[in-house]
Amino acid sequence: MKKYSDYSIIADLLVRSLEEGLTSEEEERLSQWRKENDRHEALYKRLHSSSFWESHPQWKYREEVAEAWKRLYSRRMRKQRMVRRMYWGVAAVVAISIGTFFLWREPSIIEPVVVENETIVPGKKQAELILADGRSMVLNEAMSIRSLEEKGVVIRTEDKALQYVDKRQDEALSYNTLRVPRGGEYTILLSDGTKVYLNAESEMTYPVAFRGEAREVKLRGEAFFEVASNRVQPFIVHTEQFAIRVTGTEFNVRAYADEAPSATLAEGSIQFWKGNQMFPLHPGQQAALKNGEIEIRKVNLEDAIAWRYGVFSFKNIRLEDLLSELARWYDIEIFYQNPSLKDLHFTASFQRSSNMEEVISLLERTQKIKVNVNGKTLIVQNK
Repeated sequence: MKKYSDYSIIADLLVRSLEEGLTSEEEERLSQWRKENDRHEALYKRLHSSSFWESHPQWKYREEVAEAWKRLYSRRMRKQRMVRRMYWGVAAVVAISIGTFFLWREPSIIEPVVVENETIVPGKKQAELILADGRSMVLNEAMSIRSLEEKGVVIRTEDKALQYVDKRQDEALSYNTLRVPRGGEYTILLSDGTKVYLNAESEMTYPVAFRGEAREVKLRGEAFFEVASNRVQPFIVHTEQFAIRVTGTEFNVRAYADEAPSATLAEGSIQFWKGNQMFPLHPGQQAALKNGEIEIRKVNLEDAIAWRYGVFSFKNIRLEDLLSELARWYDIEIFYQNPSLKDLHFTASFQRSSNMEEVISLLERTQKIKVNVNGKTLIVQNK
């Protein structure tokens, strides 16, 4: 009978067995491993014992450990990284988080564990353009569109931005989508002259040429708009929870699924719509939606729209919010050894082009935390 002595894979199965997330095939594989010898069975029972978790100094973080593992597994599988490297990276994260019991094995088959750290680099110009007919094109600094015509509109890349030039006025609406991944950003010049800067992990759907009484786009994520003035044809940004209506101005919309959405006005004026309710905003004001309620507040524009100008600027912000922002830009995962660390507050400012070593050094200089790097995962620990 084949022995299942690849402990990186067994670490995977053991973690997911805690959450009852195994397939029948995986259950069988783990069962075979348990039958190999008494030590394997003892380890399995130990991990599934409530007394073990109650006595373990980090038993209260068990759910977070499992959740962090699932996020890592999902992202690495989507990126099709080397399987062995993936499993060792996951096992190392789990081991660091809740002890080294996943590495408790027979001395005769101990193998050195080497986790390769990936170089963590800042985000870059990259996006995916999805045309009306479903075709998609990868856009980055090396890939460009010289000239593509769709429904009477010329599409091309110029000055590191996607540009639409409307050549005809009698075509029906045809929509494109620009999707920016984690670790990316991209700029688009719409057919009316409106310029939109899309931040990491964002997506905008828009007509290749605007027709009718309004210029309407749909946004998920974050974008900064420089809207071309047209008082006859207002510009409307739709998100899942609110809409912004303007005739021509500059503003930022932030609508990520995992946080409270907001709109910040830089110049001119905008209307913030939630259902049938309308709230006018003035420069320097931000409308945020929290628990279904609209909160209008004055903000520091330098901080609120710093990303648009290539800077991160955080003022007395929770560590979890700060690192979530960095995770999108550097395309990394964050794991907290102690969940209470999320509520620490930080003030920091640095260029988005900074490498991760510089960022970690800046955060550790506060003497509040220590950050270890495992592959593309930051492991945040108590100082």
